[in-house]
Amino acid sequence: IVEDGDSTIVVDANNTTIANNTIIFDSGSNTDIGIETVPNSLSPEEKFDGVSGLTIHNNVFNHPDDSSGNTYAGVYINPSDDDGEDLITAQVSVTNNTFNGAITVGIVSEHDNVVISDNTLNASVSVSSNNGIIVRQAATADDQVSDVTIESNTIGGSAGFNSAIEAGTFAGDPVNNLTVSSNDITNASHEGVLIEGDVDKVDIENNTFTSISDQGDGAIVLNATEGPFTLVNVTGNTIQDSSGATGLNILDQSENVDLDVEGLTIDNVSTGIDISDGRDISINNVDINSTAVGINYNDDNGPDTDDLNITNSEITHADTAGIQFNGDGDSDNLDVRVHFNTFSDNEIGIETATDFGDGDPDPNVDLTFNDFV
Repeated sequence: IVEDGDSTIVVDANNTTIANNTIIFDSGSNTDIGIETVPNSLSPEEKFDGVSGLTIHNNVFNHPDDSSGNTYAGVYINPSDDDGEDLITAQVSVTNNTFNGAITVGIVSEHDNVVISDNTLNASVSVSSNNGIIVRQAATADDQVSDVTIESNTIGGSAGFNSAIEAGTFAGDPVNNLTVSSNDITNASHEGVLIEGDVDKVDIENNTFTSISDQGDGAIVLNATEGPFTLVNVTGNTIQDSSGATGLNILDQSENVDLDVEGLTIDNVSTGIDISDGRDISINNVDINSTAVGINYNDDNGPDTDDLNITNSEITHADTAGIQFNGDGDSDNLDVRVHFNTFSDNEIGIETATDFGDGDPDPNVDLTFNDFV
């Protein structure tokens, strides 16, 4: 039983296995943690040799059955010591665990070489600003967070989370080599997957998003307002039955380099893909159906060079337009290429705002080899 702001199990040794336990959270403290690795707030002389090879599997975390409990985290993987020495060499894994009840945060990882897979996070009670899984670089850490995989988790429950998966950095180096794949996400009130801050080499692939609320920014949100994105791939995801929400929301990508969107299936959302400025964005082989707007591009404060390519995609049943171009289009050398796409049963196939192209210089928009049905 976790109570009074404690951690039930604190790990400070290598090659530890924690399995087949039931951890019950008492109500009343928002600092309760079920399983925690040795905190990086400890002085170096208080630490051991880290938690390399730690395995946490097949445990059940029962949070309170009402939101007044407000417990904190089921599992918390802290960063290494403050001098930057990497204490994790062998992989740390958090697998096949179940989290129930009023969950504030299911799993937090602030270290590298971590796999979070096949867990079930069942938020059956609504808690304000709760998160399923968080991967981040803590403000107190010196190490870069890298090589983290989040895969095949079921994240939702009848109440759902504010953000099912959230990754980014509070300070220092970017989160590097992050994979988010094959997760089943339902009932997120704001974001299914939120990536923000500095990130480098991120793959978001083959996830399924259902019943995402219109209260937040979308099912998949890439928010670069706090730092640049590089080498981000969004591939093979399905976003469905989220009326009022945005499927993929690309926010303030003025520093973005190489964002590839491939093989998305988006059905019954408000806006399929929403882009607020961006550089080197490729959208290929996406299927967008039953939206207000299939793809919306806003070019208001773009970088010196914009390249947007939309190819080999099918956009159908858009109430307003298959593709909309908004903004003044005044970014230097703005190049938009819309090639080999199929537009069918849309109110308008491609629409440009009256002020799009009024900037200096004019944008270069190339629309060729598209079918309008």
